[in-house]
Amino acid sequence: MKTNIMFLTAVLLLFSLCGPLCAGESEKAEAENIGRLLAEKFAPESLDVTVAAGGKLAWIEMSGSRQGGVRVASMKLLARLKEQPGREAAGGRKLASLVESSDGEIELLEKDVNDYFASAPVQSGGLSNLKFDFRPQGFTARGVYTTTMIFEIKLDVEADGKLGLRSDGLYIEEPVVRAEGIRQPDLLTKQLIGRINPLLSFSTIPFPVRFTSVTMTEDSVVMSGAPKPPAEGERWTWRR
Repeated sequence: MKTNIMFLTAVLLLFSLCGPLCAGESEKAEAENIGRLLAEKFAPESLDVTVAAGGKLAWIEMSGSRQGGVRVASMKLLARLKEQPGREAAGGRKLASLVESSDGEIELLEKDVNDYFASAPVQSGGLSNLKFDFRPQGFTARGVYTTTMIFEIKLDVEADGKLGLRSDGLYIEEPVVRAEGIRQPDLLTKQLIGRINPLLSFSTIPFPVRFTSVTMTEDSVVMSGAPKPPAEGERWTWRR
């Protein structure tokens, strides 16, 4: 009888310990699973994923990822995970099956925007040598506009405007365009800015992300939905 009681006590103790231990192992495995998918999708320079709340939340921090060819200095996401995620798809679609929704924060540097446009191919009939100057109240951009009528014409252009959020990206808004110092009509302004917008596309993010504000400084723009990291959880780290 005494042996049976001791055996039952040991079993109960094992089950009581397995709860938090098993939950921790599950969170750790899910953090690695999500992290490897993110690393494959975005090819960041560094990545940290923390899964918490019994597998209901994931805190993601990435640096040096790519969004539509533009380098993103940092991205932070508080993702709400689906309770029964699908596992059958691959790549970005599999990430979409894991995440219900998320709050995000992206920091985009002026330098990285200018590096992107400096490396973009020069196209006849378009903009080239485009360079942005960020400011807290908006931006100024300068470049060359090439057009062909009877012969090729190159004009120095300058644009002022603001950056605003839309559901699919960060857009140039309220633009004023001047060519050789002369303000251009709305139709031409719309055509020129349409070749740049969106400045940063969210199309490569395969799950919903909420951003609520845009803040500009002298050298960066931050889009934020005020995500907050969980107090604890299991972490997985990756470095290129």
